[in-house]
Amino acid sequence: RYIFLGSIFFGLCFYTYATAKLFIPLLLLGFLIIYRRRLLDKKKEIFIGLILFLLIAAPMMYLSFFGEAQKRFNEVSIFSQYEKPINEPLTIKEIAFYFKSFLNNYIQYFSLDYLFLKGDNENRHGTGIGQLYLFYLPLLLIGLFLFLRKRTREHKLLLWWLIIYPIAASLTINGPHAIRSISALPLFEIISAYSISNLLESVKLRKKVHIITAFLILVFLLAIYSISFYM
Repeated sequence: RYIFLGSIFFGLCFYTYATAKLFIPLLLLGFLIIYRRRLLDKKKEIFIGLILFLLIAAPMMYLSFFGEAQKRFNEVSIFSQYEKPINEPLTIKEIAFYFKSFLNNYIQYFSLDYLFLKGDNENRHGTGIGQLYLFYLPLLLIGLFLFLRKRTREHKLLLWWLIIYPIAASLTINGPHAIRSISALPLFEIISAYSISNLLESVKLRKKVHIITAFLILVFLLAIYSISFYM
């Protein structure tokens, strides 16, 4: 049942934003590899789910390669910086240039400036304070430490998500770009919530009440602070 529902929703993701067309296949690839042993017992369900996924995503896939969506990608991709016929082979210099551009973009999506200090340079995508609040930083570090220590299938999938989230956005110019990397938004929340849950489990009830109270006060103060950017 969940395989079928997941196939439908993953297929619909292709109609949300352009970067999902690369992010979703990469995420599914990681899922299939990490859960391969459990999925071997569900070959029939996987096959039907794959058919559902392809039927839903196929129209957008076609437009992405042969329609207007392809023109848009050509305008914003790092490959647009060299104008040459598509059937002409790349030179070593061009390959090195594209790889350097991609790598520089990829690293920026994990930088302190982008995530916590300055955020997206486009004012319509942010307010100049970073994509995440600073208090997320220790929570993310704790969560990553726990993921690497426990390394269950679920932890591995979330780590894979973290690795691939900037790939599609890194293939474009004018980054780091908040909207093109929006696939990371739920991930950072999951990691932070996981850290808080583990911290609460390790303390006594009385301390839990104090921690929760302090956290709610912090959220309230941050809400007031955030509203000031729109006044």
